[in-house]
Amino acid sequence: ALQRVKKSNYQDECFIKILCKYEFELFEIDEPDDKIEDDLVILSILLNEEEIFYLLIRKFPSKLKIKTSEKETLLSLAVQQKNIKLVKFLLDFNVIDVNEADIFLFFFVFIQWTSNFCLFWAPIHFAASENLVEIAQLLLNTGKVNLNLKTDDDIYHHF
Repeated sequence: ALQRVKKSNYQDECFIKILCKYEFELFEIDEPDDKIEDDLVILSILLNEEEIFYLLIRKFPSKLKIKTSEKETLLSLAVQQKNIKLVKFLLDFNVIDVNEADIFLFFFVFIQWTSNFCLFWAPIHFAASENLVEIAQLLLNTGKVNLNLKTDDDIYHHF
């Protein structure tokens, strides 16, 4: 456990790296019954900690199939982080569904009324919308991308 040396009135944020040759579980310190599920792998992508991510996936390949609380895959996170190395690394495993429409986009729209809605896009749609040419090429080079796949945006498009 980490403790502060001096008492203070502000909240600190702390990040630590944990490397272990054994599989382990993390638990919330304030809620000991709540296990932290797969957060270390997801956090390594969000913080662009490539070496930690590589180490974790090589050691625990079953983690390739984990998803965020918004049901996004590791490939989707890597695409959204615009991390070409991680996208290539994940595609090299050849077990990733490149067509899974799971990139969670939340929109606030004002037309005649105010409404919120969310969309789910496949990684290729996100790469194209963000002009991520190199990532789009990596995805297309798998030969598995379904270019006829509709996004939620195509379906619910413009109320």
